[in-house]
Amino acid sequence: MLPRRYLPVAVVTAIASYIVWSLAGGASDFSGREVVSLIAASLFWLSLMALAAYAVQAGVDRYRDHH
Repeated sequence: MLPRRYLPVAVVTAIASYIVWSLAGGASDFSGREVVSLIAASLFWLSLMALAAYAVQAGVDRYRDHH
């Protein structure tokens, strides 16, 4: 499970990588656009998966505590 102290990092990474991904996708004036876009997209989806996994685990923990 993702430690609670890393949640802000995952949120900031998701937001920042989405912004970079969007900007890199629309930019055509530099040669590394595809690499930057791929890295940003990967970071974005990994961050979202980490947040989703945390939310699911927190729900499971709450369910176990109440039953």
